[in-house]
Amino acid sequence: WPPVRRCSVTRARDEEAINARPERPLPKERPEAAFSHLIIRAFGGQPDILVRRNEPIIEKIAARLPELRSEIYRAVPEEDIRHGLGYGSPDLLLLIRSYALFLELKSAHGYVKKHQKESHDAFRAKGVRVEVIKLDADTYEGANRAIERVRRMVDEIRTALDRVSARSAGEAVELVSAALPESR
Repeated sequence: WPPVRRCSVTRARDEEAINARPERPLPKERPEAAFSHLIIRAFGGQPDILVRRNEPIIEKIAARLPELRSEIYRAVPEEDIRHGLGYGSPDLLLLIRSYALFLELKSAHGYVKKHQKESHDAFRAKGVRVEVIKLDADTYEGANRAIERVRRMVDEIRTALDRVSARSAGEAVELVSAALPESR
């Protein structure tokens, strides 16, 4: 069959209908967890990026006992939950080549708690980049907009790493050239 050709009026009407569609909400119970999975899917398959989730051990226990999930969370105080990188540490780690980028994910109504800020500040004091990524809306479209912000950050980091790499390679050639005897 030949492709259907649409006039500009039809295309404009279609685009208007697409843009008018209500945004699909993320799961109400745990929008940050859904957002985390979307980021892992967006960046996990890239060859120069390693993505890891900083998952508290209680998450694994609750996943194996779903019928007791709410009771488990009520019974164990937040500060007693064993966290992967420590209490208040960011949700995701993106290793971009050799550069660490930590992401703290927040829903549209979420906020950074005191213990999280303290943890983030401790990482930053050691020169580690920590970014808080907050959804503008708890929807898949809001998550996609936030992922685009992360994508821009990753591109900036890649560009900076490329510049440093090129400079280092140039300096290495100069150092090696200076160390070698002159050829005759």
